[in-house]
Amino acid sequence: MAVKECPMCGETMRLRERVRRADPSTVHVVTSGFGLTGPYRNWKRSSLTDWVAGGHAYLTGLPDREPLQGGGPWASYVTGQTAAIGAQAALLHAVRTGEGQLVDVSAIESMAALHQWTITMYTHTGCIKGRWGNRFAESVHPIALYECSDGWISIVAPSYPSFEALCLVIDAPELLLEPAFEANAVRFDRANEIDPYITAWTQQRTCDEAVSLDLKLADAAEGGVHACLHVLECPNLGHGQVADDSRHTTQVDGLTLTETHIDDDGVQFLGDLSDER
Repeated sequence: MAVKECPMCGETMRLRERVRRADPSTVHVVTSGFGLTGPYRNWKRSSLTDWVAGGHAYLTGLPDREPLQGGGPWASYVTGQTAAIGAQAALLHAVRTGEGQLVDVSAIESMAALHQWTITMYTHTGCIKGRWGNRFAESVHPIALYECSDGWISIVAPSYPSFEALCLVIDAPELLLEPAFEANAVRFDRANEIDPYITAWTQQRTCDEAVSLDLKLADAAEGGVHACLHVLECPNLGHGQVADDSRHTTQVDGLTLTETHIDDDGVQFLGDLSDER
């Protein structure tokens, strides 16, 4: 099997033909920004163009500001994952038939396929999903990030019973006097009326205070927004000893490959660190 990132489609197709003549059963996997066919096939790509072309920049950022690229190399991950799945299918076909195939994987198609229901929202209801900042832009609220005195937390209270309990915890019973808020979609449409009450409560507390017993009593899912350093220092992660500091090296064709040891036995399951079972 040959794997290649496509710099120029003509060059890639010529290489594919040479490989096919040498061994017809060879699977040739090619990743690119826009695929080997179509009017964009020779365009250059980057992590930003992959994110934008796949339709995700339209969803990322604040509604009154410019679009933003999502954090991390997600487009590359998704393209590679899609290519791996295609390669497995092509290899299975080659084993069964002796016929190798060309697996053409583009970032634009991989990212477009990643949309959860953005496209079907438009094709079936005419709704164009946009940017909603720190809110989960669907049809329920609150599912969002809120600022505390020393950082940010997430609060997830999508059902009306959890919203009702949250209002009592943050001392905002007046929100419960609005019968329309019983509907999930209405709470999302009128989130600007709800969020000031939540923000006024969170900004008076640290992250640890905000996610303590009070929010747990509200039956809301909550948690701090952790930087990478905080994740590594998380006591729950350290307790499980999922990853350690040991490094394992392997020699392959003159190359030294280094990896971090992952201990599957250290994975924690629900209730392992609490009284819940």
